[in-house]
Amino acid sequence: MGIQQVLLAAGGYTAQTFTYNNGQSGSQTIPYGAQNLTIKVWAPGGGSGGSVNGGAGGGGRGYSESDGIHVTSAGGQTINYNAPVGGVPGNPGSAATVSSGTFSLTTMTANSGGGGVGQSTVGAGGTASGGTTANNTGQSGTAGSGGVSGNGGNSGAGTSGSPGSGANGTLSSGATGGYGQVQFLFS
Repeated sequence: MGIQQVLLAAGGYTAQTFTYNNGQSGSQTIPYGAQNLTIKVWAPGGGSGGSVNGGAGGGGRGYSESDGIHVTSAGGQTINYNAPVGGVPGNPGSAATVSSGTFSLTTMTANSGGGGVGQSTVGAGGTASGGTTANNTGQSGTAGSGGVSGNGGNSGAGTSGSPGSGANGTLSSGATGGYGQVQFLFS
């Protein structure tokens, strides 16, 4: 019996989490011995606008999640992922994705929040699709007013801050949105 088979027979698999973000893409190999998989996908946030009167906030990230994916006999197979950088000032980022490699699954897509432009054109929240547990839309940014910049939208996952929140507006040329992230949780 090989070492992996002995560990499996003894119930020796230890849960593992793999996190990729800020421009990383590639293939995740399913560990031998894993039984179940949860995948979480956060899009990047939209870049903000800039204005001397207060820039508009970028849109928050979309969020997609799938739970309970059975990988018991899939050790060594791969799943593709893309976790892009945030949107540059005034623009959305690219979509964060998880798709089939040698292991077949429904493609999960989390779209970036829109870019805020100038003072009053706020970035819309990003959408999501393909998740079996959640496909949430991010919040829109807010407009700047009277020298006060607007806020970036929160994530569809319900939390603010990186990864993936929309950038807050600025009094100058705008800011880059938070980065995208993909997480694989094997148990």
